[in-house]
Amino acid sequence: MNSRERVIRAIAFKYPDRVPILHEGMQAAPLFEHGEKLVDLWRRYPGDSGDPLSRPIPKPDPRDFQPDGKYHRIEVDEWGTVWEHRIFGVFGITVKRPLDDLSNLKNYEPPSPPETKGEDFERKRKAAIEHKKKYYLLMGGISIFEKMQALRRFDRVLIEIERDASEINKIADMITEYQLAVVKHHLAVGADGVGFGDDFGAQNSLMINVRTWRRFFKHRYETLMEPVKKAGKQILFHSCGHTLPLIDDLADLGINTFWPQLDANDNLLLAKKLHEQRICLTAHMPRQYLIHYGTPQEIDAAVKRVVDLFRLPEGGLVFWAEIDPGVPFRNIEALFQAFYKYGA
Repeated sequence: MNSRERVIRAIAFKYPDRVPILHEGMQAAPLFEHGEKLVDLWRRYPGDSGDPLSRPIPKPDPRDFQPDGKYHRIEVDEWGTVWEHRIFGVFGITVKRPLDDLSNLKNYEPPSPPETKGEDFERKRKAAIEHKKKYYLLMGGISIFEKMQALRRFDRVLIEIERDASEINKIADMITEYQLAVVKHHLAVGADGVGFGDDFGAQNSLMINVRTWRRFFKHRYETLMEPVKKAGKQILFHSCGHTLPLIDDLADLGINTFWPQLDANDNLLLAKKLHEQRICLTAHMPRQYLIHYGTPQEIDAAVKRVVDLFRLPEGGLVFWAEIDPGVPFRNIEALFQAFYKYGA
């Protein structure tokens, strides 16, 4: 059983030979911080979504350092949002958003979606064919709520969603139309799975009540997920924070695997709901305390608890290996060792 088949089987509850490991979340920052040491660890404990040798160790541009040696990069994305980066390889924060002034909405144009023809597309498609000879191909970046926050201030977005304001609906529809083209591009390239991600949870509750979420977001996700289901591909949905109240609605939408924030939810109830709905858990071990500040022994025990609670004989569990900068190398090693030890 190769890596690609292992992931597909685990998500579909079709008896994989072990719990798969996805290294999709390996950010540039830890690769830069640990260098070849991390790549060597990856070789010893390989994942199922790609070859570590295919990823060069990233390096920051020397021009992005201030005279005092601190990293500082400003960049503008294709949507016109200005981002500030203070740590190399880590997602930045928005400092200027194109639709904070709603008078800009009238003439605002989203970026052109990726092409499904031409030389660049053919290169991607051929690369996907080679990749899938061994590895699972997950293509993602599909969001609505977080993209709204990148275009307009977070507090205004929340208020206007609750009021069902026409302007915020127009913004959401514009994003949905763009993301639908991205979904179709991913499918045309040949993705095995399409990843959706919007953080709807605070530490102990949803940011938006369930009724409002159903009214505003559910039909838009349905529009985006329908082509994936029709193509027979798998749907991953990620949402940080306390998101248990959304599980039944996400099941209605047809997601295949859910990546939650384990330390913000009741995991006994989460396991029960996922098993009932036949939704696979994409397990990302908690980073608020455990991965950064826990001991290797605590990490080992935490991985075992997740396997004992969520894994069924027929599958239903995938490990997601995401590492931040500043994590002690011994903890990264303990995490990978535990994945192999308990996922066998």
